[in-house]
Amino acid sequence: MELDPAVNLFSPLVLHHNDNPTVAIVLDLLDDTNYVEWSTVVQRGLSVKNKLQLIDGSIPSLLKLMILPFFPLGLWQII
Repeated sequence: MELDPAVNLFSPLVLHHNDNPTVAIVLDLLDDTNYVEWSTVVQRGLSVKNKLQLIDGSIPSLLKLMILPFFPLGLWQII
């Protein structure tokens, strides 16, 4: 069975059946004393799931990708 070349399985936008909101990436709650440890664990967890690019700014905002084609540039600059 050959994969469709248009489907990039390594894209952070691809959702695997194990990617769902009920799966906890971090078990410890963020508080005033554990930001550094918490952020390291979050980054590691997102990296393992190939989702770190969604929050680190290395891919364009999904909101921009969805809205830009539908609105004139002047309106988009306001958003």
